[in-house]
Amino acid sequence: MSKFLELSQLYSQSRKRYFDYQADIHGFADTLITGLVDYFSIPPRQMKLFPVSGTANPERGYSVKEATLLADDNFWHLGIQIDLICDECNTIPKQPILINIGIKQEDDRYLAKISQNDKGHKIRRGEKKDFERFYGHVFESIKKSMESSLLKFLEKESTPCRVGFLSNCS
Repeated sequence: MSKFLELSQLYSQSRKRYFDYQADIHGFADTLITGLVDYFSIPPRQMKLFPVSGTANPERGYSVKEATLLADDNFWHLGIQIDLICDECNTIPKQPILINIGIKQEDDRYLAKISQNDKGHKIRRGEKKDFERFYGHVFESIKKSMESSLLKFLEKESTPCRVGFLSNCS
């Protein structure tokens, strides 16, 4: 085999490993997001996914595959928007909460986090408690961001509240 063919074969193998890893991350991210929606009991119309880098169309919903991108930090990033609703509000009936979830595989587990300061949560597929610990962390992070700046938060003109990596709620 020529050196060129050997290098081409190595390249092909490398691309296959990358796409296998990407497919695995997409599958895990889909499970993670579905579980988060169930854990929070989010109505389907109040949640959508978006890519966190580039320019996402705010009117469009994205699939997990379309919204998940590999970043320089070696985490796959996925944006989730949760639209909180206020039936009694006269001026601002909904508040979008934007969360950037970073995911990567480590051995037989996945590491999921919502900020650079977040040490991450190790999650094993099929381990409900691992998922619930992460969902509880997301919930508490949103609550903390909202409670720490309640007046500022309530006075905003429906500006998205970013939780985690690019927090602007506090």
